[in-house]
Amino acid sequence: MPPRLSHPTHVVVLPGGEVVVAECATSQLLHLSAEGELLGTLGARGAGASEVAAPRGLACDGEALYVADGGNGRVQKRWLTEPERTVAESSGELEGLPEPLRRPEGLALADGALYVSDRPRHRILVYEADGLRLRAATSGERGSGDGQLCDPGGLAVLGDELVVADVSNHRLACFGLGCTYRRAIGRRGTVPQRLEMLPPPPPRPWWCHSSTAPSPSDGPSWSTHKRKAPNPAQI
Repeated sequence: MPPRLSHPTHVVVLPGGEVVVAECATSQLLHLSAEGELLGTLGARGAGASEVAAPRGLACDGEALYVADGGNGRVQKRWLTEPERTVAESSGELEGLPEPLRRPEGLALADGALYVSDRPRHRILVYEADGLRLRAATSGERGSGDGQLCDPGGLAVLGDELVVADVSNHRLACFGLGCTYRRAIGRRGTVPQRLEMLPPPPPRPWWCHSSTAPSPSDGPSWSTHKRKAPNPAQI
């Protein structure tokens, strides 16, 4: 049976070719076959050890699935052979990091480390993938200068660099794997080599929200609203 999706945010492919989808709106992790058939769900909605709330980013290292458990402000590690066996991140003590993880967004794995974007706190956290112990972090200083971020989202590792979707700065920010800033790619715009958040489409006329589409042949009675439909001759 194909799944019903409301607000899927991230997808990851498992070693056997199956797929896990983070369904943010319904707080589910959907387990799909390679053909797109629903095989089941991983965990339930909630704040318990194996539960999730508004999941976002996903990553897999072949042995475990990592989940950005956004609504619970944590990262989970789930073993593929034992789905109910989980471990949650522990921010621990790190000099210069006064606030714990708030809402993880993007995840990436490299060299035994798990990289996590903490979107509302404008920073990247680095955990040891083995036990999810905090290792390092960027400054968390919001801005558009070198090394600063504004609403970081998706992450990817390219060679020896961590590439960050620096959403509200309309650019990609590149860091070394030790979280040292290196460079930025792109700037705001809609032409090649520029990045832009497109504006929302203009609102539709009021009659488009009616349960019945307007038709000139229907006359003024087609609208479910009390007011009359506009007369083209008077416009």
